[in-house]
Amino acid sequence: MDAAKKLDKARMDRSLVDVHRNPRSSETVWGYVSAVGKKWALIANARDGGYPDGFTAIRLKDVIAVRRRAGFEDAFAKTRTDWPESPLHLDLDSTRGLLESAPTRGRLIAIERERKLEDAMWVGVPVLIDKRWTWMHEVDADAAWREEPLAYRTTSITRVTWGDSYLCALEAVLPARPDVGVVATKRLRD
Repeated sequence: MDAAKKLDKARMDRSLVDVHRNPRSSETVWGYVSAVGKKWALIANARDGGYPDGFTAIRLKDVIAVRRRAGFEDAFAKTRTDWPESPLHLDLDSTRGLLESAPTRGRLIAIERERKLEDAMWVGVPVLIDKRWTWMHEVDADAAWREEPLAYRTTSITRVTWGDSYLCALEAVLPARPDVGVVATKRLRD
């Protein structure tokens, strides 16, 4: 069974799952499968105890295993009537479509490019997305805005996260985003 079918089965079963991906060093994503598209799957993240923790979109071609998660967290999560929720009208058929349709306008997202660089996450607000480049105005770990947006090759993005506890906490102490223009730099992260 291919990755899309495994993920869709987990979605229909409403099973709390661990999703293992390539490269094998990628962090396992766990939660409920909310939606599956042609290129991406949306996971309603869970954290310890079975509590909701935002959303993560992962590329289907990176998925190597989908396993039902053992333990009590699935039973607890199912007692919550408000979760898992699924953002409506999310385009999971292309990376650009995902980034443009994610319910994050002006909010922080995290992108990862695990095939290029392991254990690296870039946090910021997308300011321009096209088929080739995604320009982000980034935030550092000290909750400070970088001077100007940087560009990432859109096709190199392997994971997109929004609304989790880390991003919400960072956003809570972040100063207002300065107006820096759309593509204020020619520096690229590639």
